[in-house]
Amino acid sequence: SRVPHFVRPAPITMSKHVVEKSTTKVFTLAEIAEHVTDKSKFIVVENKVYDVTEFVNEHPGGVEVVVEYQGKDATIAFDDVGHSSDAREMLVPLQVGVVAESEQVPSKKEAKKSAAPAPVNGAPSSGWNPLLIVALLALIAGVGYKVFGASS
Repeated sequence: SRVPHFVRPAPITMSKHVVEKSTTKVFTLAEIAEHVTDKSKFIVVENKVYDVTEFVNEHPGGVEVVVEYQGKDATIAFDDVGHSSDAREMLVPLQVGVVAESEQVPSKKEAKKSAAPAPVNGAPSSGWNPLLIVALLALIAGVGYKVFGASS
């Protein structure tokens, strides 16, 4: 009896369609806004510029959705719909560039980082506000007085 020989799967590699940073075309929002014709439709998702001219008729959600956001940033609408990883993968070969760095919108992760309060004196924040601690202690003391002090 022979033990079956299993072939190890090939390592996963990056898609050949990934646009390299050094060769990526940079677009301003004004340039992107010019691509709203039947011959050229650009949208932006997460600061990446996609040419959806040929894809628009294949879009599962209909032509109207893509046309509504042509020449604009569609990140919020794209995320709100909850596109799958397969849908995101479909965008990869359509990427033609990126939004100019000075005009980029922060991603959700970057926005959350910038919204967090800065630590005081470089110390990490414990998350406990001193006023909250004082108010909590006062509440505990008041409850303790009512329960234990009133019976005497």
